[in-house]
Amino acid sequence: NNGGFSGASINELYRIADTRFHSGDVAVHINSDAWCYAFRENLSGKFYLSEIFNQTGAKFSKPFRDTKSGNHLNIEGNEIIANFLFQRMNKDLTDKELKEYKSVSSMFSAIPVSERLIKSSQFKSFLDGLEIEKVPAQTAGAIVMNCNPFTLGHRFLIESASQKADFLYVFIVEEDCSEFDFSTRLLLAKTGCSDLNNVKVLPAGKYIISLITFADYFQKDALQEALQITPTADIKLFGQVIAPLLGIKKRFAGTEPLDTLTEKYNTAMKNILPEFDIEFIEIPRLTTEDGEIISASYVRSLIHQGKIEECKKFLPESTLNFIRERFNNQRTEK
Repeated sequence: NNGGFSGASINELYRIADTRFHSGDVAVHINSDAWCYAFRENLSGKFYLSEIFNQTGAKFSKPFRDTKSGNHLNIEGNEIIANFLFQRMNKDLTDKELKEYKSVSSMFSAIPVSERLIKSSQFKSFLDGLEIEKVPAQTAGAIVMNCNPFTLGHRFLIESASQKADFLYVFIVEEDCSEFDFSTRLLLAKTGCSDLNNVKVLPAGKYIISLITFADYFQKDALQEALQITPTADIKLFGQVIAPLLGIKKRFAGTEPLDTLTEKYNTAMKNILPEFDIEFIEIPRLTTEDGEIISASYVRSLIHQGKIEECKKFLPESTLNFIRERFNNQRTEK
């Protein structure tokens, strides 16, 4: 597993934190001064790829990704460069220097949420708004959903979670990057949960699964095969600041057999949230009587095909009526 990140911003550090390392792996983070120090014989810190590939006998291989992006290495090319850098550093650094640097090998496990973000006026306004919505409860839980649109699966997850907490906050992703706009998704979720007395449906704002905290979420189609995603900033911000404000001790999510990116997000929550004394609980997805998984993406595909009545077994009456009305209006306008 090879990857490189330019710069030293908090995003790059989170990227490293989101990488699944194995025993024996080596992570190297160096700035320009450290580069020159590590490679004393080449103070410019520059090496020609052609020389490296020739030295390793890789000149007849295909180390680049494809012809359209000739300056991007593929897995084979990254492995060649990684081995070259390791051999050079292993040669140039003395045993004494290596021992001195061992103490920072786990520095990324405790990356804090950005102090600059926490102290910003926008974030303070966000927290002030959340505090107004707080409901006193011995055990509060939370779910974050997109609801594009609100299905019987969403309803099942919310109802199941509400039985495992005294009070449940349901945050609807606010970014307008979905087929159903935010105001519609929020309305359908609120309507679909209106009979649940211990549930409050709220906008997620700009700091819970947003373009600021977890941009990968909004590139699901492109990142389904991605080896790594970067949810650490989003999860740590929730655990460190948002959950304590509302007294949230449980975070719920549905199991995800279809969407690999969301499944990886669930895995990250399972690993990170316990650091903040928050229990992560996965609830099995609801299926239809014939065993079909209830999926919002499948509902959208039926809508595109004009098969509105086939959506009936996947949707609560409130959502189905909304879609019927919108679909009929669209046909009338045409």
